[in-house]
Amino acid sequence: MLDILFFAFPSMMMIIALYLFIYRHSLVKLLKIDKPTLINAFSISYLLMSILGFVLVLNQLDFWVIVWIVVSLILTTLMLFSFYALLK
Repeated sequence: MLDILFFAFPSMMMIIALYLFIYRHSLVKLLKIDKPTLINAFSISYLLMSILGFVLVLNQLDFWVIVWIVVSLILTTLMLFSFYALLK
């Protein structure tokens, strides 16, 4: 069961990164931002984190996958707080 989560989490991060990159202009209009640099930075960091996750999972480095999951959850929390601050 845990192996499924190890493979699913990088896939979800890849989907989120592609969503942020493809729909960045709509998000700029929604959040009323001048430049999409914050959205681009988060999409690139999500993409790189998902690639790192795939490499760790395929090399079966279980301890580092768990560390990677914690770091990616911190990145997600940072992104949520940043977008929430932009909406206010």
